[in-house]
Amino acid sequence: MTTNPNSENSTPPSPRDEFMEKFVREHPEFLKKLFEKVPRILPEELDVCACVHKGLKNRTTSKILDMSERSVESHRRSVCFKAGLKDGQRLRSYLKIL
Repeated sequence: MTTNPNSENSTPPSPRDEFMEKFVREHPEFLKKLFEKVPRILPEELDVCACVHKGLKNRTTSKILDMSERSVESHRRSVCFKAGLKDGQRLRSYLKIL
């Protein structure tokens, strides 16, 4: 039995799902390139990187991804470490050149 996406019983997409779907449409190669550069990156970190790439603040990112601001900050630090960014290098600048 298939579910009709327009039926009353279907669940609406989460803000995260909506954001990521639009992001992938606008930047189809970004996540692949990032994964190639940082192969140990976690799925949550990929999501945070997509938000950083779009220039979103931590508070907005936390609301979209349904996580605390501290988790967003932690994921950002983790990506910087895994990508080998030095102190003072900005994650957004790094992501923009991918």
